[in-house]
This record gives sequence, structure tokens and C-alpha cells, in this order.
Amino acid sequence: REPGEEHKATLDSELTAAVAGGITTICCPPDTDPVIDTPAMVQMIRQRAEEIGLTQVLPIGALTRGLAGERLTDMAALRDAGCVALGNAENTIDNTLVMRRAMQYATTFNLTVFLSALDPWLKGNGCVHEGEVSTRLGLPVIPEAAETVALARELALIETTGVRGHITQLSCARSVTSLAEARARNLPVTAAVSAHHLHLSEQDIGEFDTRCHVIPPLRSLMDRNGLRQGLTDGVIEAICSDHQPH
Repeated sequence: REPGEEHKATLDSELTAAVAGGITTICCPPDTDPVIDTPAMVQMIRQRAEEIGLTQVLPIGALTRGLAGERLTDMAALRDAGCVALGNAENTIDNTLVMRRAMQYATTFNLTVFLSALDPWLKGNGCVHEGEVSTRLGLPVIPEAAETVALARELALIETTGVRGHITQLSCARSVTSLAEARARNLPVTAAVSAHHLHLSEQDIGEFDTRCHVIPPLRSLMDRNGLRQGLTDGVIEAICSDHQPH
């Protein structure tokens, strides 16, 4: 959260925690304040990491200026400054034409694009999976379509542009199926799943356990098992912590 939200976490505290957990390299997402959308910000992050000296920090540059989803960043300058990939963090690029152009531009510089597959309109103000638990507790839902619809768009654009895409988090068994089909067509796409989605399901929410309030939400047992199978089969290639200090 550094710079901008040091009251939540700093590079010093995060790198110390990373080393304690045996992690030697981390990627810094672009949703700092100010956003990592200029070479100066990239250099500042790298310099701070070098001063601390505990782990290697690889900055992820912003796809759009200010993460606003409108104007593209200077990707060549970000790459030259040390960005290893580009993304828009959790800020959705609603304009599909802007996303297509961003992918085309990133392809020019051989940069991977990190993508969050979650439709903001279907997500709305939801907080749990649409199913038996949401009905029993009367909580607003995030249907699996919020992920599968967004994923379908990103996979179509990856196929059109040829960009290397990385889906930052999957939570549905249907998404694993879609990803497997895309990889069978040799699309250059990878994906990650969070550790908690591999271990927990909507059943663990119990009686409003706020520790289970995560985005994307914990889904059904079938979804959890589908994610596990996707990892076993190599469709999903990475496990992430989804660490977002708040």
C-alpha cells in the first residue's frame, strides 16, 4: 500500500512478512497512490525496495493512466523503467475497445497483461456466492456469471490480439473449463487461484463469519473441487495469497 496508504501496510512491513513466509520475489500491483503509471513511480518503488533489501520487487505498471480505464499509459517507458507486466488492478476497463487497444499495445512490447475477470455490473454490491447460503442468510449475491462473462471477454480479446494474458483469480469450476478450452486452442493465457478458494467454500460462512468475506466470493463445493482439479491438471498454474491489506 506504499505509497499512499502506509497506515495499511508499507513496503518494509510487506517485505518483512514475505521473507518470513519464504517468499523471495513479489510483484507490486499498480494501485498505489499515486498510481504506478509513470517511469518515475516505477523507479521510486524499485529504489525503496533496494533500500530495504529483503526481497526482489517487480513492479506491475498500469494499463491505463490513473487506472481510469480511458487513456493508455506509455508502456514502452514503463517497460524500460523495469515493469515486468501491466494491469489495471481491480479497476475494470469497461470499454472493450480500450481493452483491445491496450492488449495490442502490450503485445508490441512483449508484456504480459494481468486481468481481473469480474464484471462490475453483475458483481454490483454483492458479497457472497449465489446459492443456498446467500438465500438462507439474505445476503446480496455475486453470481458465477460475474466471472464467466468477464472471462469470456478477456479470452476472446487474447485470441484476437495474441497478447500474453494472466487471469489473477479464478473462483468457478466453469471458469476452469473455459480456460482449459482456451489453452487447448493454444491461447497464451495462464491463471491463478487463491489459497482460500482451494480450501474453503460458501459453507464455511456459517452464521455471517466476516473472515469469509472475500472477493471473488467463496463458492460452492463443486466449484472448490473444480478449482482443485484444474490445479492438478495444470490448467491453473499458480496459487496466490490474494493479499490486500485493508
